[in-house]
Amino acid sequence: MKRNEPSGIACLSCGHVVDGSKTLCPVCGTRIQEPDPVEDTIRNIPVPAVADPDIPIGKGLLMTFGALVRHPFRFFSEKQMRTPILRPLLFAVVVRYLFYLLAVGTDWLMTGIAPPMLAYAGGLMDVVAEMFILGGILHLALWLLSAGPGGFTVTFNTLAYTRIVAVFSPLPVVGWFVYALLAFLYPVAALARAHKVPAWRTLLAVMLPGLLLCLLVAMIQNAR
Repeated sequence: MKRNEPSGIACLSCGHVVDGSKTLCPVCGTRIQEPDPVEDTIRNIPVPAVADPDIPIGKGLLMTFGALVRHPFRFFSEKQMRTPILRPLLFAVVVRYLFYLLAVGTDWLMTGIAPPMLAYAGGLMDVVAEMFILGGILHLALWLLSAGPGGFTVTFNTLAYTRIVAVFSPLPVVGWFVYALLAFLYPVAALARAHKVPAWRTLLAVMLPGLLLCLLVAMIQNAR
């Protein structure tokens, strides 16, 4: 005779199957959460499409862009962020630079002044340098605040995918302001989800480099 399988919801912390009417696990005390079908779907995707070597890079870029638009926060799970950094970097460079060119073109149309050719090459180099410098500084801040348990790869890849906010930069007049605001706020939420830490820690980590820089400038000014 086949034994009946226990019914209920499995505790995410200890695995104990809890009756559906209970809100706390009787074994470890963790709050019980109902299964989320969308979350389960995202969790079962092994890696973002752009990072999957079996998917053509162009198609992977488009699929990843679409996934971020549909699930801007659910996309960032620790499992999905644990991939080699090269393809997430490519995603960041393509998206950021494409919309950088559109923003430059918008300014050109509005002002009638053509940007120098150096601006185009400089923009591409800026994107690559920004990713490695900002990624290193940000992960150091996360490490200091015990907010980066997933490691540098998770931090770097999360930062790379959050560059999707560059889509707002071509907006006339307010584009750069909206981009700057989202480039600050979006990584806070994404890093908290990817590293599985409270958002206040990632917020402090994002703010910490700027605060230290301001403190250093103030100390230099006082020393004169």
